[in-house]
Amino acid sequence: MSQYINKPTPAFIAASWCALILGAVVFCIGLFNANMMLNEKAFISFYCFMDYFHRFHYKKSFVTV
Repeated sequence: MSQYINKPTPAFIAASWCALILGAVVFCIGLFNANMMLNEKAFISFYCFMDYFHRFHYKKSFVTV
């Protein structure tokens, strides 16, 4: 019994990568232009990085092959 798995189209994958990259660039530009101390900018950047890492790792832990 074979299982049919729906895969996203290449257009969806490209749009997802573009949205992720554009969002990261806009976030970095906004953080660079923010009127905050350097330690606050570093905290926010580190928090976002760890959040993305957690989401990726959490999703990968439920993938079964």
